[in-house]
Amino acid sequence: MPKTLNEWLTYIYELHSSRVDLGLQRISTIAEEQGLTQFDCPVVTVGGTNGKGSCIKVLESIYTAAGYHVAAYYSPHLEVFNERICINEQPISDAELVSLFERVDAFRDNRPLSFFEFTSLAAFLKFQEAPVDVVLLEVGLGGRLDAVNVVEPDVSVVTSIGIDHCNWLGETRELIADEKAGIFRPNKPAICGDFEPPQSLIDFAKNINSELYIINKDFSYEIESNSMKWRGGELSFSQLPVPDLKCQNVATSLMVIACQQSSLPTHVDSIIKGLKNAKLTGRYEEFDYPVKGVLDVAHNADSAEWLAKQLDTRVSSRKNIAVVGLLKEKAIEKTIEPLLPYVDQWYVGGIVGDRASADPAEILAYLKAAGVKSCYDFTTINEAITAAIHRASHGNSDERVVVFGSFYTVAEARRILAGWDDQ
Repeated sequence: MPKTLNEWLTYIYELHSSRVDLGLQRISTIAEEQGLTQFDCPVVTVGGTNGKGSCIKVLESIYTAAGYHVAAYYSPHLEVFNERICINEQPISDAELVSLFERVDAFRDNRPLSFFEFTSLAAFLKFQEAPVDVVLLEVGLGGRLDAVNVVEPDVSVVTSIGIDHCNWLGETRELIADEKAGIFRPNKPAICGDFEPPQSLIDFAKNINSELYIINKDFSYEIESNSMKWRGGELSFSQLPVPDLKCQNVATSLMVIACQQSSLPTHVDSIIKGLKNAKLTGRYEEFDYPVKGVLDVAHNADSAEWLAKQLDTRVSSRKNIAVVGLLKEKAIEKTIEPLLPYVDQWYVGGIVGDRASADPAEILAYLKAAGVKSCYDFTTINEAITAAIHRASHGNSDERVVVFGSFYTVAEARRILAGWDDQ
């Protein structure tokens, strides 16, 4: 039997032949046997193409500021697996994870589980036994058939619907929205943070009698002089701080707070404190050493458009050197296109890991076809980032390095930056 956390993660990963195997048949039987589908406290399940992690982080930060004990399940992690399972904003320890994995392995009794199913059961087990007041669950992929959907939520959120993971969810927003709406529950609040929700999502909620709240219809926000104003139903807040997260997702999170006021009363002072503290690693994360730059896990068209807007409005005079690494299944052209007007030089690298990397030469070919003159490809992200930092540190003082793409890309950048010694 494995002993260390890394040994356990390798063991769990190798249990199933497929990295993604959507379906609830395997996990639901085991979860029901162990009593892991129901919690004695409110549960919020968050799905969507982009913004899931931001929504969870805002809720986690606000409820912690309000004095509640908060359990949060994130997917994926950025640097270490422990980040996925947090109690009161603190990742659980290696020893706790090993103990949880041992128990899950025992009660699964040789029944097959995917990596995400196995680790989700570990999270549910921890949250059942910890003294928590609210459980926040991030959907891994899709919604209807995702392992998280075996847990009964009190509030369900779909942050946005974009074209992504088409092999599993469908090739249109209507089909993808129908899959994501599968986390909605009858007679329970369902919140949608997409400005133009597909009709399939609206119909799904109506057919099961969910209480659907849609942004810009049932709740809304405005930015005024670096502060946020929010309105939803009978509640309204003004002079709220604006965190380094997409305001659309912040507004969606506040609708959750509004829906849960009866069971989790939250004062505006806690909301203000929580928003001030809400920071999510790898989401417009700025750094100053060894050069100035930004890290962002923008890996599809919608998230790339948001990053482009930030580059345009925050420091418009600075020249940007982009470092990009994407996974093979991502739409390369649609992800890179929004950033073309805001990048002066491109450094493209390949991703080393258990996921197939997009070919740097393919990305380079697209950039050249788009008329980009200064673009270079490297075998690895490590090489691309190192070259970009050297260029910025020896070139124009107005140059900034912008690392974006896969979680693997940003994680590698953070590792390099943490160990940088003028190499």
